[in-house]
Amino acid sequence: KYFFLAAPNKECVYPEYLPERIQLSQQRPINQLREYISSSSILPEDFILYPLEKLIAAKLSRLTYPKGDTHWTCYGAYLAYRSLARRISLQIDLNIMDESAIAFEGKYISGDLSRKIPSNPTSLDYFANHDRHSQCIFDNRVKNTGHLTIWENERQDLPKAVIFHDSFNTRMLSFWA
Repeated sequence: KYFFLAAPNKECVYPEYLPERIQLSQQRPINQLREYISSSSILPEDFILYPLEKLIAAKLSRLTYPKGDTHWTCYGAYLAYRSLARRISLQIDLNIMDESAIAFEGKYISGDLSRKIPSNPTSLDYFANHDRHSQCIFDNRVKNTGHLTIWENERQDLPKAVIFHDSFNTRMLSFWA
């Protein structure tokens, strides 16, 4: 079984912080791809999970993206994980981590955007603390392209997965493991 999640860009979740002269186009590549898929019979119309609306709605209660980083917070990552896990659970028996099992701790950090500024400002970010029943048993420590980790869960009866991802999944790995 294959599942595909596309992470919304931060400016799509927080367009109110864009300069007034910048308007988001609906002709973004993700929308073009989703439109193409829905107009063809190549893949199911809902093949790409794009949790934009969930992230927008959730930002009213807690940051889903920090100011100083392009990636989502662990809270935003959890929301995306939960959306995809629910989709997967329609086809595969899957235990979905409940939000009540996670403590989201706010910390001020320097993110990938703020590190580009000489003063290196910090901004609020959220990190997830939860009981882990898994451990990383291999990490090739290659940065960016070519990074490979292998995680093992103490429960051997759970489904296995191979996950191809970009940097957005880094904060989702502990939920998947």
